[in-house]
Amino acid sequence: MPFKQPYKSAMTLAFVKKRRHLFVRLDTDEGITGFGEASSDPLYSGETMQTALEIIRQKLAGCVIGEDPFNLNRIIQRMDRAIRPGSNNYAKFAIETALYDLMGKAAGLPVFKLLGGNYRDAVPCHKVISIVEPGKAAEEAADAIKQGYRAITVKAGLHPEEDVESVKRVREAVGSKVQLAVDVNQGYSRQTAIRTIRRLEKYELEFIEQPVAYWDLNGMALLSQIFDIPIAADESLVSVHDALRIVQDKVADVFVLELAKHGGIYNSWKIAQIAEAENLPCRVGGSAELEVGTCAGIHLTSAIKEIVPFTGYQASINYVASVVKRDLCFQDGAWIVPSEPGLGVELDEDKVNRFRVKESDLE
Repeated sequence: MPFKQPYKSAMTLAFVKKRRHLFVRLDTDEGITGFGEASSDPLYSGETMQTALEIIRQKLAGCVIGEDPFNLNRIIQRMDRAIRPGSNNYAKFAIETALYDLMGKAAGLPVFKLLGGNYRDAVPCHKVISIVEPGKAAEEAADAIKQGYRAITVKAGLHPEEDVESVKRVREAVGSKVQLAVDVNQGYSRQTAIRTIRRLEKYELEFIEQPVAYWDLNGMALLSQIFDIPIAADESLVSVHDALRIVQDKVADVFVLELAKHGGIYNSWKIAQIAEAENLPCRVGGSAELEVGTCAGIHLTSAIKEIVPFTGYQASINYVASVVKRDLCFQDGAWIVPSEPGLGVELDEDKVNRFRVKESDLE
């Protein structure tokens, strides 16, 4: 699916023009259908469409077929035994999302009620500004505010001087009341991070996301100790065990949850509970999913108590087309949480067919 506007980060290096998506459909003997999605990208997850497809066929499908979808704990344990925990999380996310969709439809409840109910009826989003020249970043940020956004995330990490200038120009363009964050995507060394964050302090940032490499937990902890700006862990936070390590070693001040990264709602919920126990806020982001994956994130975000006032989950509106029968509601920079049973969206397979690729074309 092509993007309306290509994006670039410190991880992609070049502009990304499109993304591949794999949908999972689960049918029950009672005539209920659940949908899930994997937006696998080897750069972020180590998974390609080919590997996700084969893993689902050869290993994960057998963990689900014939099961009661409400036996979620057992199914997830079976998937983790078929493929070790932490592996192929995007493929597991697709199946688990379809299970939650099934459970909600069978119970006549939206997914957020399966998670204990919601704290918010709308999920406000950061507008993410790609790595572009500073003037362009300021222009896009100002336009986002006119559209109703109240928070901006600036991508950074390739050129520190330009990063500082972009943040400066964006802050000038949006004013002091708009929340502003920076996502470095592991782009800095420790010393570069110290020098650059010191220059960014005056721009009143909400947080700095993953300034150094995912494995450099000592570096993350050092930055968290030095600066008053909260340091957010994204790529460093994959598993529940990572969450415990981050808490124990005071690695970060904010958890960045991405459902596909953790393998689904189930593990993301566990990590959110660790954050709540430590009084740490969460930001919920996405992995450039279309509406099905996005909707899973919306439900989880609505049910988490301790979230950063603005979260980041607006990639699906940056695609050229929709793949669902009825579009999700996005107003003034926020998703309205669906109240229908299950995820609240239905995949439109005719729309999917417009963009479907043959397996032979995946290689």
